[in-house]
Amino acid sequence: MLESHSLAKPLSTTRAAVSNGSRLHAKGIDRRTRDARRFRDLVASFTASLGGEAALNEADEALVRNAAALAAKAERMQAAIVKGEDVDLEDLTRLSNCVSRVLGQLGVKQNRRAAPPSLDEYLAAYHDGDLCEPKRCQIPAQGRDDDAPRAQRSRAARPRA
Repeated sequence: MLESHSLAKPLSTTRAAVSNGSRLHAKGIDRRTRDARRFRDLVASFTASLGGEAALNEADEALVRNAAALAAKAERMQAAIVKGEDVDLEDLTRLSNCVSRVLGQLGVKQNRRAAPPSLDEYLAAYHDGDLCEPKRCQIPAQGRDDDAPRAQRSRAARPRA
């Protein structure tokens, strides 16, 4: 028969640093480099898109790290193109497709930002009171108002050019 103490959860110190979350990679990697910081940012972004660390199992975390590494490499290749360097476009395409597939496996949704409103839409919303309080949207009366603070009175009394 198994005793209850043999089924106890192992201590975090008995697990690998990557497994217990204290490190993203094995030892010997300088985490201060530009690429390492970008990798961490991508891992954080992908993890947040999936509901946070608590929502991920070990396999998902491995896929997130894989997607972040591939995305960082693709970004470096894109930067090389912008600099005018020669880049194998087939490799970049394959890499981009891999990133898309891994993110698709994870179920990361592409959150596209809504387009900003047109000027007409903005002005209509502004005048309808959606974008400001009515008191702030009203044009102040010209002249001196004795109830207003001194700084406001002096601004209101100045002639406009």
